[in-house]
Amino acid sequence: MIDQAKLNVLVHAKMRMYAADDGGGPGADAPVEGTVIGVTDRSQLELSTSDDRVLELDWHDVHAESGSGGGMFRMLATLEISAHRPGTTVCLLSPHTAGQVHQPREWLRVRTQVPVHVTNLVGGSGEDRVSETVSLDMSGGGVRLQDGTGLKVGATMTLLIELPSGRVEVDCQTVSVGRDGSAGLRFLRRPEAVSQQITRHVYDMQLGARRATRARA
Repeated sequence: MIDQAKLNVLVHAKMRMYAADDGGGPGADAPVEGTVIGVTDRSQLELSTSDDRVLELDWHDVHAESGSGGGMFRMLATLEISAHRPGTTVCLLSPHTAGQVHQPREWLRVRTQVPVHVTNLVGGSGEDRVSETVSLDMSGGGVRLQDGTGLKVGATMTLLIELPSGRVEVDCQTVSVGRDGSAGLRFLRRPEAVSQQITRHVYDMQLGARRATRARA
């Protein structure tokens, strides 16, 4: 049985679930999302979701993921529907293993080009300036911008990053400026929802790169 203490930290966290095989049901490209509402005395995670597609996963093995600023938690589990009514389904996840947390410091910085708007950058006139550029790479803890014109090491600003899943707003601090004009920024404190969105994008890019490497092998 898995230590309940390791599962209790997931209570109230958002979790994505998708079929672990090709036997049907929602896949990794369109996972079912739910919220962990508790842990049973049998070390099962109890989740609530409004996505009726979860019914397709009843008694199936699923991959379950939860991303945050602390990393990406992943595990393999069997999903069981425990209650269902229109608009709300409660299910139980019985983990096969203790799961694994991929810490941001363990992630490779991934190449990804997405539009970025730099705002709230105070110029010499004392007025905010807005500039537009693209990212060169990104990790769970920061981003490198192609055009770092006007950015100085130690300066703080707000970025609007256009991720495939939607725009996120995050405060950053410049940590390096390259000879090629690029700039490295680290993410400062941000809402949990923003952390999850960035984490998911970085993880998806890593997963795609690994699959491409295996396909070429």
